[in-house]
Amino acid sequence: MNDIHKTNQQKVLIKNIDYKPYINPEVDARYYLQLPPEKTIITMISPLKRDCGHCFFLEVARKIVEIYENAHFLIVHQEIDLDFQKEFNSIKTSYNLRGRFDIIKFKDEIPDILKASDIFVFPMAIENEFPQIILKAMATGLPVVSIKSNLFQKVILDQETGFLIDKNDVESAFQKISLLLENPDLTEKMGKSGQERVIQHFSR
Repeated sequence: MNDIHKTNQQKVLIKNIDYKPYINPEVDARYYLQLPPEKTIITMISPLKRDCGHCFFLEVARKIVEIYENAHFLIVHQEIDLDFQKEFNSIKTSYNLRGRFDIIKFKDEIPDILKASDIFVFPMAIENEFPQIILKAMATGLPVVSIKSNLFQKVILDQETGFLIDKNDVESAFQKISLLLENPDLTEKMGKSGQERVIQHFSR
């Protein structure tokens, strides 16, 4: 299987991944990451920088936690913009998400972080190269909620392996995540379909 896929219209790359580290469950991941064991973990992994979708994620989190007691939000990052961090923390504090929202800086723990998660959100559209972190989330068996684009539609099958929404559409993201929270069987089914898709089409 080729390691790189290209579209006909433009030189867009979808690089295959080694899916094996993401398959076997890590039963103690939530414990050592200090995440609540009984909650549904909704995760975003991205540099903590401006224009990466973090404020969008906060808006969705604020709406979700007002209704769903079992929802817990997680942002994972490696890079950080200190100026944006101050702005972001101010917004997060004003939204009263204490105890419902965690931020983790990672080193090599991505497989375990994904294994500790239930739903993956990537609220940023990228057109020049498909984010490998989405493939890794799918390989872990997580349904993906992300932005509708020509590139993303080649990997994420809307309503089959997750949901594709319009950019900055907080209400749509809220509805899709709510649907997954209310239907664990659907969450599992979409996650399994995504995992099979990565193994069949985007693995090396």
